[in-house]
Amino acid sequence: MTIITTNMLTPIQQFYSGQNVFITGGTGFLGKILIEKLLRSCPDISSIYILVRPKKGQDIIQRIENIFDDPVFERLKKEQSKFRHKIFGICGDCSKVGLGLSTSDRDLLASEVSIVFNVAATVRFDEKIEDAVAINIRGPKETLDLCRSMKQLRSVVHVSTAYSNCNRDDIDEKFYEAPISGDNIMKLISTLDSKKLSDITKILLDDFPNTYAYTKQIAEQIIQQYGKDLPVGIFRPAIVISTYKEPISGWIDNVYGPTGALVGAGAGLIRTLNIDKNCTAELVPVDYTVNALVASAWDIVNKKNEAADPPIYNYNSTWNNKITWGEYIDFAFEYGKKIPSIKSIWCYSMTPVKNKIIYYILRLLLHLLPGLLIDIGLIMTFKKPRILNAYKKIHKFSNVTAYFGTHMWKFSNTNTQLLWRNLSQEDKDIFYFSMNDFNWRDFVEKSVNGLRLYTFKDDPSTIPMAKKRMAKLLLLHKIIKWGTIGLVAWFFYTLINMSLTSATGLSIFKTDTITSFLDDFYLYLATSIYADHTINNDVDTDNENESNNNNENINNTQVIMGTPIQNFYAGQNVFITGGTGFLGKTLVEKLLRSCDISTIYLLVRPKKGLNIIDRLDDLFNDPIFDCLKKNSPKFRYKVVPIAGDVEKTDLGLSPKDRELLIQEVSIVFNSAATVRFDEKLRIATTINAGGTLETLKLVNEMTKLKAMVHVSTAYSNCHEDIIEERFYSHPIKYENLKVVTKSLTDEAIEDVLPRLLENWPNTYTFTKAVAEQVVRQMSNGKPIGIFRPGIIISAAEEPLPGWVDNYYGPTGGVTAASLGVLKTTQMDPNVKANLVPVDYTVNALIACAWDISTQTTRRNDDMLIYNYVSTTDAPVTWNNFFIDYCLESAREYPILQTKWYMTFSITKNRLAYNLSMIFLHLLPALLVDLIFLCTGQKPKLYKMLSKIFKYLDVVRVFTMKDWNWKANNVPLMWKRLDQEDQKIFKFSLTGFNWKEYSRNYMMGIKIYLFKEGLNTLEASKERQKRFRIIHETTKMILVIIFIASLWKIFQIIF
Repeated sequence: MTIITTNMLTPIQQFYSGQNVFITGGTGFLGKILIEKLLRSCPDISSIYILVRPKKGQDIIQRIENIFDDPVFERLKKEQSKFRHKIFGICGDCSKVGLGLSTSDRDLLASEVSIVFNVAATVRFDEKIEDAVAINIRGPKETLDLCRSMKQLRSVVHVSTAYSNCNRDDIDEKFYEAPISGDNIMKLISTLDSKKLSDITKILLDDFPNTYAYTKQIAEQIIQQYGKDLPVGIFRPAIVISTYKEPISGWIDNVYGPTGALVGAGAGLIRTLNIDKNCTAELVPVDYTVNALVASAWDIVNKKNEAADPPIYNYNSTWNNKITWGEYIDFAFEYGKKIPSIKSIWCYSMTPVKNKIIYYILRLLLHLLPGLLIDIGLIMTFKKPRILNAYKKIHKFSNVTAYFGTHMWKFSNTNTQLLWRNLSQEDKDIFYFSMNDFNWRDFVEKSVNGLRLYTFKDDPSTIPMAKKRMAKLLLLHKIIKWGTIGLVAWFFYTLINMSLTSATGLSIFKTDTITSFLDDFYLYLATSIYADHTINNDVDTDNENESNNNNENINNTQVIMGTPIQNFYAGQNVFITGGTGFLGKTLVEKLLRSCDISTIYLLVRPKKGLNIIDRLDDLFNDPIFDCLKKNSPKFRYKVVPIAGDVEKTDLGLSPKDRELLIQEVSIVFNSAATVRFDEKLRIATTINAGGTLETLKLVNEMTKLKAMVHVSTAYSNCHEDIIEERFYSHPIKYENLKVVTKSLTDEAIEDVLPRLLENWPNTYTFTKAVAEQVVRQMSNGKPIGIFRPGIIISAAEEPLPGWVDNYYGPTGGVTAASLGVLKTTQMDPNVKANLVPVDYTVNALIACAWDISTQTTRRNDDMLIYNYVSTTDAPVTWNNFFIDYCLESAREYPILQTKWYMTFSITKNRLAYNLSMIFLHLLPALLVDLIFLCTGQKPKLYKMLSKIFKYLDVVRVFTMKDWNWKANNVPLMWKRLDQEDQKIFKFSLTGFNWKEYSRNYMMGIKIYLFKEGLNTLEASKERQKRFRIIHETTKMILVIIFIASLWKIFQIIF
């Protein structure tokens, strides 16, 4: 052993000679190597004080002893066996005020320490924001406070990361503006609870990928702010991995970052990663990193007072000798095959992909499906399943590291290279850290060896046995691979054959039916399909004749005075919100046609350049009012539009209009609502809950009030399995919800939305539930009730059978399917379709106001609530309604503007649904969009499908679940009606004929939505025949191509 005398010391060794060093984070990966290097290469160092906290039942003495049991200290023990007396453990915690130091320890450090390395950090990318702030921000601030009291202080190095400013493309050795000051973020953390912090974390991070990079960046601002009067600098290493040369090659003690990926791949678990092979891998070996860190402390002393800000050292691998992720993986594979682990559970096979969609597909095929099969095998052999749990952790790891594997940065390292050039030759030999001539191939070989030895803990003698085991696994892998290819080929052949040869064109899978309750998805779909259409407005006389004939079969009874309900409405003034909507139109028409009403006041807001008079004229141009115009041509004077808006305070009413309504109105229907499931929470809250509040404020001032009915929805309490006609408690009041929506940005609201909604599937049902609470709180003993209808669809009988004016709900679904556009959806075919015709619904609604007025004891918390559903008196499954009735009727009344031959598939299974969406929607859409691009047109189908996928996820709960609605008040109300009222205001669904209804429903879609007369039926059917020929031809071509491709594959293989 060489004896080093004082005269032989290099400049860096002289700098550390006789010094006392304080290290935070000394028990970690980088800290261990730093301690070992200082003790081995700076023999005259006086003492090293290590901040250590008790952990897992071990005191600081035991933890320090565990550190020196690591193989990395074996060389030190041989060369300097008496080093242990230089190490002092200091009990503390960098996340606590004052580092958690005792007074005596603080005084000791203040009087003795001259060099400080602040290495402590939490490197977990998904660390909670409060913990990351405590360790990565408060820790450095407390360390600087301690340093300021040190009497002999010469140098302080704060270890940051090269990715502290990863929200930038170019990263220089300088300070950048922090997203928030360190003091403010610490104040925020101390103010909010953990749940609220979790809710706003994404907003705080903004363009930072994780809490680690975010807090390390703010920590640098702390150093800049509080370290200007101190000899402090910042050291920013890139991704630190195993040792290259010293004290032992290939040593590592963790599975962070690329090391975890190599370990997972070597074990045969990780088979794909979301990574860009062409991106530079900013990797630095830990021994080189520590050498640069030790040298930077020496250099900081020399740079003192040279600049206003502390010096910064970027230590990364791209000096003049970079390596890409693809090269790194190739090298690892090359050497991994030579020395496999005896503990591998499968052969090595890694597929790195940049595209996230492809990565998720490969993750499903290469990770989750095999993992599922293995776990099933373990369960069948009475063993604990573990593979899927392992993949859950692996995928969590992959998600948080993908950002660094798919991005590339340009680092400046001028200070670091200058530091290297300023070192003496002796210091360069001892503290080598230049990456200019780095041998990456040799390094990766040593890293792979180190992983086998130090991570897998495989003895070198097991290599021959491991190779034999790997050969067997590789053979098994090939057998399974080609067997799987055969099964997949057979499956896809069967899928194509079944989907294209269906004789009825109605089903691929025998689990039938189309999704229900797809409000906005179908709105999106209909908009996308029909936006560029020229609609045929020539509705012929055959259409009019059929409509007139149908009207003869329904109850067009003019006002017959004398029934209880008609007497109730006679001479009354009615106020309606939402009167221009689907339900509102029908309500207005029915009241005018069947009751001797005095006046109907409609709340109307100007819209799309139309004033309220223009909007009212448009309203009465709808075919639904044709019967009324014919029999009561002077009805128009009874309808008075009132300018207002449910989104505004006091409904946006003028003082004059408000006073008029207060003095004149006796009956109120609050039917205004936004029914979009994916509506912004702010808007849904304002309209559905806020509008209800403003209406109730008005109602409470009305002097002649006889009844108010608030129109809710049968799904307002869909978080319950059994829904009774009563109030339910909800997690948030309107006042608090309003504060949230007013205080937070849209982005912040989106982040907290899942926690706000909890068991509600969307903002519509959630805000309708909140609105019911508003009604409960504001009823004040008034004659008020709540009406909860199911899914409202076209008219059954009056005034026009099949009339509908929108594509909401099932209407959009059956329309898209009959057009040949929608091919598949996920749902349970046995779930009951809670559908109610709009005319029956309006009759029940009108009767409710009468019933509320007569039952004077039912007020406040005991107010009347009506669940108006079809699942009790007229149950029909989605399979029956959609497949057996609607799509069969669609063949009887085909639409002339059909886009393709009608085929449709449904499945309850999520996997089968996803595969169907890929092959029946996604791939055809991509093909059509490609054709659009080639012909110079704008692609649009894929964008439309993205909206469809998003919405299907939102509404899936409604297609997969049955609710048990208790509807007692509705049948009791029906029994209280006299026979004449039961004829005029028919709403009982007992014995309802869904098959006949569906026929009128599909005819109504053709007539009222597509404006196609019945004289187009023959042309529509001929068009369907042509599409079927094209469909069958396409089927045969695809089958031939598929068989030819399979034959080609087998030729290549065999």
